[in-house]
Amino acid sequence: MLRKIFRSTALLFNNRRFISNFREERDTFGPIQVPADRLWAAQTQRSVQNFDIARDTDRMPKPIVRSFGILKKCAAKVNLRYGLNPKVCTSFFI
Repeated sequence: MLRKIFRSTALLFNNRRFISNFREERDTFGPIQVPADRLWAAQTQRSVQNFDIARDTDRMPKPIVRSFGILKKCAAKVNLRYGLNPKVCTSFFI
């Protein structure tokens, strides 16, 4: 199944086969081409095409990303105390 989802589409040009940098994703609106280097699926690609989002200025600042990481680590410590599987918690303690 995953092989089918992440398969690159092929372009035919003058009987030569070139691998494109896109893969085909599907949702309720049908198929759509998604850049192969992106980790999102069809719905996000439609949003990128139809709305003014995903610019370089739309990135979250690094201090906020770091603070979310600290928050997740603290939550994992508390959950470990209350009986969460240690294998799950240790992935946060790098």
